[in-house]
Amino acid sequence: MKKHIITLTGNLGSGKSTAAKKLAEQLDYPRFYAGQIMRDESIKRGMDFPEFQKEMSKNPDMDTFVDDRIKEILEKGENAVVESRTAFAFDTDSFHVFVAVDPHEGARRILHDMQTNPNRQVEVAETIEEVLASVEQRVTSERLRYEKLHGIVDHFDQSKFDFIVDSTNKNPEQVVHTIIEAYKTWLSLDN
Repeated sequence: MKKHIITLTGNLGSGKSTAAKKLAEQLDYPRFYAGQIMRDESIKRGMDFPEFQKEMSKNPDMDTFVDDRIKEILEKGENAVVESRTAFAFDTDSFHVFVAVDPHEGARRILHDMQTNPNRQVEVAETIEEVLASVEQRVTSERLRYEKLHGIVDHFDQSKFDFIVDSTNKNPEQVVHTIIEAYKTWLSLDN
């Protein structure tokens, strides 16, 4: 049975956090954000985010507190927007969305966000090239962790998702509108 849950993931810098926030507001669903849980934990441990990501790859217990919380939310089956790299693999009855972006545009967005968003200031980079290198390192680390922990070979494999939206040339409102229309269509189709 289909759940009124949208899981969101995508390329780094694709605007998935902005989309998740706006989706939650427009649908009047609570938003759950795995990335902020991890960033908060990195601050508690006195680590910058890339360092925290490396540590997570060595210590699976650090991943489980986030995954367990996401699984709990998905099992409830209540209205929710869940932003998580792995949520699509934990539940087959939710609407799974992948937000794509051109890598250079994603890096440009990340660099801007790092310079203006206090929540991202635990990440360190000063140029787009440094962001691209950091993104590549992060994605590689995530792939290894998710395969080891969950058997997910490629968490960016778009064939695993119900809907893909490319945000490269779209503003956040266009991305959200596109997702909501696809979600309504998905809900209206038979199970």
